[in-house]
Amino acid sequence: MLSCVFGALAPLFLIHLTPGSPPAQATLSPPDLEIVFAAVSASNNCEMCLSFHMMMLGNPESPTGSDMPVGDIMEIAQGGLPPPEHARAHALVTAAKYSLAHKGIYLAREKKHLATLGFKTANSLYEINYATGIMAAMNSVYISMIADGLELEDFLQMAGPFQDTVYAKAKAAAAKAAAEKIAAEEL
Repeated sequence: MLSCVFGALAPLFLIHLTPGSPPAQATLSPPDLEIVFAAVSASNNCEMCLSFHMMMLGNPESPTGSDMPVGDIMEIAQGGLPPPEHARAHALVTAAKYSLAHKGIYLAREKKHLATLGFKTANSLYEINYATGIMAAMNSVYISMIADGLELEDFLQMAGPFQDTVYAKAKAAAAKAAAEKIAAEEL
C-alpha cells in the first residue's frame, strides 16, 4: 500500500513511522515525538521534514498533533524554545537540543537541568537520543533528495518555514482560489 502512494519513498516513510510505534517509546507520546522531530528538523534546516512536522503539530485532529499555539510552533521552526509556561514542549525541545549538541552525550549539568524538566531516568534520555538520531538521519536523506531536485509538495510549502517568504505568492494565490471557490458555492 505505501509503495502505491509514496513510490520510491515508501521505505523511508515506513522507517519514519517506526520510532513512535509501541513499544518503541515508553515515555514519549506521539505528540511528544512530533515536537522532538520538529526541533531536530529545524536544527538541521530540513525544509521537507520541518514543513511536515509543523503541519502535524498544528493539527489537533492528527494522532501526532497538538493544541500547541501557532506562535510556539513557529518558535520551534525558527530554532527557538517554546515559552516555559508550555512546560512539556519546552522540556522536549531543550532535551532535543542537548542531545544534538553532543551527539547523544549529556553533560552532568545538562542531566541535572533535564531532571528538573522531567527527564529523571537514563531511559528517558535514551529515548530522546533515539528520536533525535532517527530524525537527523531522515533529515540527511531528505535534504539530499531536495538537493537532487525533489520538489516540495504544495501542501508542505503552505505549512513550512518559508510559507510567508519564498512561497508567499503561491500561498496568496491558494487563499484567493479557496475564497473564490467558497463564493461560487454560495451562489
